Amino acid sequence: SIPNSSAIFGTDRSLSLWSQLVAPPPLQPQNWVKSRIRRLFLVSLGVPVDLDEILPASKQKKLVLPSINPDGSYSTSSDPHRRSQSQSRKAGQDRNDSPSTTSRNRTRRREPSPPPELDLSAVRRLCLTTDAALNGLTDEELKSHVQELERVTQRASMVLEYWLKRLDGLVSEKEAFEGVIENLVIEKYEKRITSC
Repeated sequence: SIPNSSAIFGTDRSLSLWSQLVAPPPLQPQNWVKSRIRRLFLVSLGVPVDLDEILPASKQKKLVLPSINPDGSYSTSSDPHRRSQSQSRKAGQDRNDSPSTTSRNRTRRREPSPPPELDLSAVRRLCLTTDAALNGLTDEELKSHVQELERVTQRASMVLEYWLKRLDGLVSEKEAFEGVIENLVIEKYEKRITSC
């Protein structure tokens, strides 16, 4: 803003137009639940999104299909008694599924599996084996030593593959998060240009 704008503009109209030009556009408070950026971010991370709470309610009537009971008779959810029972069961289930339980289950689903176990002391002992020690081994001891080397090598390969996959997953999450941030910046920039 220009200090002492009234000294620059000769008329009140020009001063009013300038004030309207430099005034920030009115912004509505951000609704994080229905935010497009939040939806893109959750989708990029593979988190399921409840579209019923994000998208506006549809005005079309839902198609109710009849369900077949074990005795062969048809029943629909339009029966008030059945619908009330179903709603009460669902309400009880929702009460049991508290937010802490839901978040705990979601955290348990997203926790990565532990890495394969690797005996580092055995690996260190094998690496410190000298040529003199190998020359003093019998044929049976050499075979056992080779088998242990193969077993430890296979286990180390599994550990390496595990951490490489973890690294690829973290890189993918980083790229997805950066993409969401980039889209947020672009959308904010386009809104500012449109409002100006």
